[in-house]
Amino acid sequence: MSVPEYLYARLINAGMTKEGASAVLGNVQHESAFKPENVEDRSGIPDSDYVRRVNTGQMTRDQYMYDTYGMGLAQWTYPPRKGWMWDWFKSRNKSIDDLEEQVNFLIWEMKEHYSGCWNLCCSSNSLYDCVHKLLWEWENPADKNGQFPLRLSSAQDWFNKLSGLNVGEVEIPGETTSTPVIQHPSKPADEVDDDGIPIDKTFPPRMIDSHCTGFKEIKLLEVLLWCHGYNVLVDGIWSDLLDKNLRKFQREHGLVVDAVCGDNTWRALGLNV
Repeated sequence: MSVPEYLYARLINAGMTKEGASAVLGNVQHESAFKPENVEDRSGIPDSDYVRRVNTGQMTRDQYMYDTYGMGLAQWTYPPRKGWMWDWFKSRNKSIDDLEEQVNFLIWEMKEHYSGCWNLCCSSNSLYDCVHKLLWEWENPADKNGQFPLRLSSAQDWFNKLSGLNVGEVEIPGETTSTPVIQHPSKPADEVDDDGIPIDKTFPPRMIDSHCTGFKEIKLLEVLLWCHGYNVLVDGIWSDLLDKNLRKFQREHGLVVDAVCGDNTWRALGLNV
């Protein structure tokens, strides 16, 4: 059984229609070519080396979350999603490129955080609608309009090839090139407030503006703006460039243009707050 066949069978068995499962395949094909070890080329890091760094703890959770590099079947990129992915694989002591576990995570994430996409793919017989919703909400690449016809065409190809597949017995494809998991170092102690309570500086994200020097949310904001196609530096510094692009984002999304990133702006950027 090939990786596309495995993914398709798992999605059908989880409740998706043939059109919904084919729409997922059409998107995943253009994200990772069905390679669970795939890391975005612009990282300059070989896939096997990136996987090794994650598995051995050479890369920290924050580094993994905020490096802006897509990783895995769905090319998970946004910090919250890579954080969920990190926690999922570490809690199960699985290699970050483990195919079966990536499919488990993909299904969980869509049900838990993209329920609109999941519900549509489990009920709709429209390839067009499923590909469109997955592309705009679940994958959200920069060039959505340019990508849509390509992914719709690929989804149609997968539907034609796999709609008659017997999904009763699912076989995991042959061994991947996974790096053996080595227990990562213990997590550094959390920062605490005056009462000794751990401080989470990122989630849920606080309201921030140009006065919030040192807040981790600044880097989160920069990464999210960058993922939406805005020209910012991911350096954790509230610069004139960040201020300008935040105002531009707010203007283009019908928000109050005040360069203050509060709940409405976080939501528009894609966070559930």
